[in-house]
Amino acid sequence: MATPSQSGVGGVCRERSVRLQALWRGDDIAPTRRSAFLAASIISGHPLHIEQDIQLLDEGGIDLLHFDVMDGCFVPRLGLGPELVRAVRKVTEIPIDVHLMVADPERFIPVFAQAGADVIVIHAEATTQLPRLLALIRRRGARPGVALNPATHPGILTYVLDDVDMVLLMTVNPGSTGERAMPASCRKIADVRALLGESANRIHIMIDGNVSLEYAPEMMQAGASVLVCGSSSIYDQDTNVRDALLAFRKSLNGQ
Repeated sequence: MATPSQSGVGGVCRERSVRLQALWRGDDIAPTRRSAFLAASIISGHPLHIEQDIQLLDEGGIDLLHFDVMDGCFVPRLGLGPELVRAVRKVTEIPIDVHLMVADPERFIPVFAQAGADVIVIHAEATTQLPRLLALIRRRGARPGVALNPATHPGILTYVLDDVDMVLLMTVNPGSTGERAMPASCRKIADVRALLGESANRIHIMIDGNVSLEYAPEMMQAGASVLVCGSSSIYDQDTNVRDALLAFRKSLNGQ
């Protein structure tokens, strides 16, 4: 795995930029892609194995590192902090997306942007100032995204489509673990894909929650372009996370 000391900070930054840009080539966004981009849910791994897992994920070709940030208020759990994002940013060029499951996300946007987040996603339910906060994310140098809880109507996106690069759809209650995807999830993915219209060529639909081989193909067919891979797909397996990732991607591609 490349580090600043091995290849120079400039080299790492250039590689990071290339990998990030690859996520936003319009022609590559689903449903034109055969498969989806994959994001590894860092919180799903063993906390003592994070550096090793990141190296294995890099070897396996992961597209994004997904950080769940929780404050115990917006959701009933505590999650990852900016210190970890900053530490990971120093040792890998893999793009980082940060999912802010927090109340008053305005307080956290500058902190995580400075820590090295490439994408920052905020919940529509957590603010009454959604357009302003999306603009703040972009000014801080990250790509902005909006997350929707399972029961939140997609219509809330209608007037912010010009301001977002990613829509994250929760298929389980945010902050929960081990829940099955809600039955209406794929219908909601399709509804969001239809709402995006021509913007679907530049806005990713990311799915978070119970992304398993049981559900993932249908999610992709409905319009998902990024899948967050956690304990249902690449973690808590009998094999290491690299081999689990390769096997999961292979299965998604029907091989």
